[in-house]
Amino acid sequence: MTFPTLPVLMDSDPDIQRISRAVNLLLNGKINSTGTVTLAVSPATTTVITNALLSPLSVVLFDPMTETASGLDGAGLFVLEANRGTGSWTITHEASTAADRKFKYVVLG
Repeated sequence: MTFPTLPVLMDSDPDIQRISRAVNLLLNGKINSTGTVTLAVSPATTTVITNALLSPLSVVLFDPMTETASGLDGAGLFVLEANRGTGSWTITHEASTAADRKFKYVVLG
């Protein structure tokens, strides 16, 4: 599906140009709410994500970036409601000596 974009009129106010560019980027899926996290190694069973966009009402989608991380996708990786703060969340996960459990994530809301 294609959505119409806003024209960036070069003879318009600079603020209008910035708004048009920002809306066009959003329409193309370019949002500034992504990050990367690598889970802490054993004996740790929690890892903290710090991101100014996080709130108790946010939804975070995780995308495993390594084979080791992909084994946790959807199982053994969660954030309790009590651990969903403003600006940081604490992820609960299994203890592992693997140091490459890396995820990219997106914060929505």
